[in-house]
Amino acid sequence: MIHPLLEDVLLDASPVTELYPDWEPKSRHPVVDHFEAIVFEETASHRQACWWLENNRYIGSHIIVLPKETQNRLLVSMDKFFWAIAEGILKGNTNPEEKRFFSDETPQIVSRELAATWLHRHAPHTVFVDIKNIDNSKSFTCPDGKVLVEGRLPALFASKRFSLGSNLVVSSPFSAMPLRSQIEMKLDSTITAYRFYDDMEDVVFYLLWDESEPNQPPSFYYPQGPLLISEPDIGPLLPGWILEWYNRHPEHENLIETARPFLPEDYGVGRASSMRLRQPTPQESKPNHPQDASNSSEPPPQPSEEQQASPIFTHFLKSHTINDLTQTDNSSKKGLIGRFKSLLGKKE
Repeated sequence: MIHPLLEDVLLDASPVTELYPDWEPKSRHPVVDHFEAIVFEETASHRQACWWLENNRYIGSHIIVLPKETQNRLLVSMDKFFWAIAEGILKGNTNPEEKRFFSDETPQIVSRELAATWLHRHAPHTVFVDIKNIDNSKSFTCPDGKVLVEGRLPALFASKRFSLGSNLVVSSPFSAMPLRSQIEMKLDSTITAYRFYDDMEDVVFYLLWDESEPNQPPSFYYPQGPLLISEPDIGPLLPGWILEWYNRHPEHENLIETARPFLPEDYGVGRASSMRLRQPTPQESKPNHPQDASNSSEPPPQPSEEQQASPIFTHFLKSHTINDLTQTDNSSKKGLIGRFKSLLGKKE
C-alpha cells in the first residue's frame, strides 16, 4: 500500500511501494521552485531523515549527495533567501533586502540541511581549528589578515555564562576592548550563541556554548575571516545553524539595531569571568590588512546516523593548528564538497 504522502512520488520512474522497516513518512514540504522535502522518522529512536524531490521525483536523501547539476539548481534557488544574510547581518551590516524563507512549519532538519549546505558552498574556504590545537603562546593571523594578539583567545575562551537570557561582557580578541553581546540566539536545546560587534575594528564574531558540556570553553566563529575555532564534534555545524536562525527570526535586525554598547556599569556584574580592560597599543589599534599570504528499482538506502542528524560536515573539515593557519596557503586546501566526494569515491 502506498503511503498518502508518497502517492505521486516516483523512484526510478516507479511508484514507491516499499520502505525500510520502522521508518515512516511524517510530513511533506514545498521548498522552492519544483523542489520538495519529505521528512521520515524512525519509530523507535525518533531520528529523522529527508527525501528530496524535484517534480515529484526522488533525487536523494541529502542535499550534499545530489547530482551536481541538481544540487546547483536547488542551492542557486536559495540565493535570494541566504545571500543577503550571509553577506550582511552574519558578518556585520544589516540588509533591508533580506527575505525570510523558513516558516514555523518548516522542520528543522529541512531548514538546517539547506542552510548548512548553502553556506558551505558559499564559503568553502572557511578554516576550522580544533580548539585543542590552540597555541596560547602565539598570536596568529586570520585568513582575512586580521591579527589576534597573543593571549586574547585564552582570555575569551575563559569566559563563562552565568544565566540564560542575560547579556555577556567579554574582551574583544581583535581590539581587547570590552564588548556587550547584542543577541542571545537559542540554536538548539543545548546550544546558545551570542553575537558581538567590535566597532573599533568593525568586525562581528560569535561565541557559542553547549549547555550539555558546561566545563567546555565556548566556540568562536568569525564569519568575515572566515574562521571557526571549536570542538570538532559540533563546531562545523554551527555556522549553518546561525544562518538558519537569522532566516527564521526576522526580528534579528531590530534586536541588533536597538542593542546598546558596553557601558562602564556593565563591568563587574559577573557575566564574564575574564576581562582584559586595557587600552590597546597604537600598533594594535591600526586596522589590519590582508597579507599575501545510486540508482535502483528498490528504495534508497537508509541514511546513516551522520546524515540523519546532518553532521556530515563535522567529519570532513580539515583541522588546523594555529601554526598551520598562519603558514598554510588556504587557497590550496581541498574544499568541503571535494573532501566529502573523495570519501564517497567520487572524482572531482
